[in-house]
Amino acid sequence: MNTLIIEIHESDLDKHALLEESRDLYEAILRFDQAAARALGMASSDLRCMNALEGGALTAGEIGRRLGLTSGSVTALVDRLIAAGLVTRRRSHEDGRRMEVQLRPEALASIAEIYATMGPALAAVLEEIPPESRVHFTRGVRRLAEVWRRAEPRRPRPDLESSVEGLGK
Repeated sequence: MNTLIIEIHESDLDKHALLEESRDLYEAILRFDQAAARALGMASSDLRCMNALEGGALTAGEIGRRLGLTSGSVTALVDRLIAAGLVTRRRSHEDGRRMEVQLRPEALASIAEIYATMGPALAAVLEEIPPESRVHFTRGVRRLAEVWRRAEPRRPRPDLESSVEGLGK
């Protein structure tokens, strides 16, 4: 069985190191999710939508907010997932005027299979965190995620613009 071993020395736990580790975690998750999407034969945005739907049915608007997509992009994404037989649209049980998108059980099984190796490895790492520290750890991760969700990119200063021109082309 593969185990995930992470060694961080107390002296490394300054703000810079924490930000670097967070960046590395983001990159690792992104690479894994891209590989998972390829293995499932779909776009990364399709898998992100399916991951969001694991917690239950969502409206198109909720999907758009979670994934940062326009309504047109969400419509195309949901139509692709319906055509692939991975999700269904249904009327909300709470409000019959609302349409919700829901994962089909077969799609949930596919996702579970793709991520199956991660569950035990992540659980082992989390078990290493003393129970009394998990609350603080969870709160810290939640707050970091909130900061990223609220962040708005700024345009570079005029004196820096010329150094980044053409990067996105």
